Amino acid sequence: MSNSSPSGFKSVGYIDRAHGLHGEVKVVWELPDPSVIDDQENLLVFLKNNRGDLYPLRALSYRKENKRNSPSFFVRFDKIANRSEAEAIQHRHLFIDAHLYNGWSQNASEKSNNYNGFTALDEHGDLIGTIFPADVPSVQPLVKIATTEGSFLIPLVEPYLVEINTTKQTIIFSNVNNLIGL
Repeated sequence: MSNSSPSGFKSVGYIDRAHGLHGEVKVVWELPDPSVIDDQENLLVFLKNNRGDLYPLRALSYRKENKRNSPSFFVRFDKIANRSEAEAIQHRHLFIDAHLYNGWSQNASEKSNNYNGFTALDEHGDLIGTIFPADVPSVQPLVKIATTEGSFLIPLVEPYLVEINTTKQTIIFSNVNNLIGL
C-alpha cells in the first residue's frame, strides 16, 4: 500500500490505533501546527483503501489529551462505528484537499508572526532571548530568537515548543541546546 499523496491531496497524518469500543481512533497528526485541527468544524479527511482509492471520512468528535508533555488526539469518524472497524483502518494515512492544507500552512506562518516581542524562556524559566519575525520560508512555523550572542531559529513544534502564554507574552521551549550553533 502506497502512502504517497494523490494529486490534489496532502497527507496530514495517520491512524495509529483503535481506542475503545465505539470506533474511536488515535490519530497522529503530521502537521506543522496540529492546533489548526482545533478550529475545524465538520473536518473532512480522506482515507486510502487497499486498492489505493480515497474515500471521505467526516470527524464526528475530536478530543485531545496531554500526557507526558505530548498531546494525543482521539477522533470518531462517521463511517467507523465499532472497534473492529477502527482496527481495520489502523496505520492508514489521512489526506486532505491540498488547497485546505495550504490555507492551514499560511495561517500557521501568520500565527508565528504574531509572537514578535514575546520573551523566549527555557523549560526551567531561564531567559533565552526575544522573538522577532523569521523571514525564512518553511513548512513549519518558525520564530527567530535574538540573544546576546546572535540569533537562531526554533520551530514551533514538538519537541521544542512547551507552552505559549499570550497573556504574559512568553513562549517556553525545551531542547534548545540541540539547535544552538546549527
